[in-house]
Amino acid sequence: MSQIKPRVIFIIVSLYVLAAFTWWTLAHIRAHSEIAALKKQQIFEKVKEAKLLIENNNLVGQTQIDSLIQRSYPYLNLEYYHTNHEYTITPKKDAIAEHDLYTKRKTWQYVGEGLVMMILLFWGMLVIYSTFSKNIRLNKQQNNFLLSITHELKTPIASVKLYIETLLKRDLDKEKTTTILKNSLLDMKRLQILVENLLLSAQIESKKFDLSLLENNLSDLLNQIIDKYATPRGIEGRLIKKIQEEIYVDCDKMAIEMLLTNLLDNAIKYSPTNSSIQIELSHSDNKTILLVKDEGEGISAADKKAVFRKFYRSGDENTRKSKGTGLGLFIIKNIVQLHKAQVEILDNSPKGTIFKIIFNKI
Repeated sequence: MSQIKPRVIFIIVSLYVLAAFTWWTLAHIRAHSEIAALKKQQIFEKVKEAKLLIENNNLVGQTQIDSLIQRSYPYLNLEYYHTNHEYTITPKKDAIAEHDLYTKRKTWQYVGEGLVMMILLFWGMLVIYSTFSKNIRLNKQQNNFLLSITHELKTPIASVKLYIETLLKRDLDKEKTTTILKNSLLDMKRLQILVENLLLSAQIESKKFDLSLLENNLSDLLNQIIDKYATPRGIEGRLIKKIQEEIYVDCDKMAIEMLLTNLLDNAIKYSPTNSSIQIELSHSDNKTILLVKDEGEGISAADKKAVFRKFYRSGDENTRKSKGTGLGLFIIKNIVQLHKAQVEILDNSPKGTIFKIIFNKI
């Protein structure tokens, strides 16, 4: 409600400003039209004034009347009839045409100025509204990030603390001690990855993250990364590799490890416990394609456009069940872009998500 109310107020104020300016423009056009009509009426009233002046001064003959008209009323036209010494006085056609043209130009000037100002006002309000919406979204994402990062830090720290306290207070056999130490290492690895992601995202935003692009055997590199990732977690059976051999790509080894690690983390996080995750690598038409397929709930069309934003996570952090900080996909997109590659999100069949990375031949 606190986010909706300011938006409603902003829209109401914007509509009021636009309506007020529209009324102001129309009022100026109406006032100008009234003034122009009065000026045109005054021209015709000058005809009566000239006739009255001729009569009061007892002017007769074309020469006397014409001299008065040219001297005092240059915008009037005299027609003198010698047969009966009658005359008619009318406004010159040029004067009327010039007045009408000036009135029309002035009207279009007001219309043009009004439209330009309306467009500028509308554009300015759109910019303000866009900035306003971004600030609301950023505040929400930052709040979500603080909540999630707190949870992500507390959980492994509390877990490691409990493991150490257990080792200190109890005399356990070697097998249980080994299990506790392995679990502790997994939690420490989780903390390490979290810290690395935070540092990496900061480096990316400050443009200080540089790659060392060298030709590497991507097939072997992916196999090593997958084994390194799966073994400590005991999920070798869930990760299905379909990696074409001897595929070489210009890449940064460390960045590729971060890329695939974040993709696997994302796939495991949003997939059922016993579901499989496929990692496929193939090469054709000068393009190397990496696919990571999961069998989770999938990503909605709206979220597909937003998931790569920093801190973005769909839903509310207070009610969300999945772990994460909203940095993984942000890092993935930037690593892909630094490799001059592309990333796409596709729907898996019958359910799930496919992340498609396309490396172009450089």
